[in-house]
Amino acid sequence: MLEATTGYEVVNFGRCAASSQDVLENVRSAFGPVEHAHLNLPPELASLSARPSVKRWRYEALRPDRIVYAVCLNDLLPSGLGEPEPPDNACTRRWRVCKLVSQGLFRATSPDFEQDIHRRGSLERFSHDVREMNQVAIDNGLPPVLAMVVTQSPGRLLDLIGEVEAVMTAANMEVIPAATYTHGHEGELWTVSRWEGHPNADAHRRFAEQLARALKPIQSCCAPVQEGR
Repeated sequence: MLEATTGYEVVNFGRCAASSQDVLENVRSAFGPVEHAHLNLPPELASLSARPSVKRWRYEALRPDRIVYAVCLNDLLPSGLGEPEPPDNACTRRWRVCKLVSQGLFRATSPDFEQDIHRRGSLERFSHDVREMNQVAIDNGLPPVLAMVVTQSPGRLLDLIGEVEAVMTAANMEVIPAATYTHGHEGELWTVSRWEGHPNADAHRRFAEQLARALKPIQSCCAPVQEGR
C-alpha cells in the first residue's frame, strides 16, 4: 500500500514475530560490507570478485533513500517470542470442545497485552536497538529513520505508545505520532475479525497514507529534472 501510495519501490523486510533486535540485525545486514562475489557484478568488475580484500557495501546494490520502521508494540519482546499462544496438543487438535475450553482457560488466565509487554518486554533493550539502527542510517549518509507506532486499537495503550515514541525521539529518529492517524477514531477496532487481531486492510491503508505524507519532502527533492534545466 505504501508503494502504491507513493510510487516508490518499497522493500519489505518485515518478519513474523520479529522484535527490534531482529530489525536492527536486518539493518546491519543490509548495510554491512560483503564480498563482490556475493553480488551480481557487471563483467568489467567480475575479476574483482577474486580478491577477498576488495569490499563493496551491500547498500550500493539496494540503494535505499530512506529506512522506515513501522513499530508494533510487541517489538519490545525478546527475539522470536511473539505473543503467547493457546496450548496445542493432541486433544485440542482432534476435539473442537477441547480446543474451545483450552482457549477459554488461556484467555481467562493470561495477562492482557499491555501487562504482557511490561512483563516480558524491555524498553531499555528497545532503546538500545533503535539508537543503533538510526546510527547505521546516519553513518551511511541517509536521513534519520522514519518511525511510527502502528496500532489497530485507537485510544488504547496510549501510555505505552507514548513511552515508545519518546524513546525513538530520544534516539533522533523522525517519529510520526500515532495520534496523527488515530485521533477522532478512539474506540474503533481496525482488526481483521473478532478472532484475528492483526490490522485489517483499512488499518494498513491508514498507516500507508500517514507514512506517505512524511515522505513527501523526499518525493519533491527527487522530482525529474525538466528538459533544458
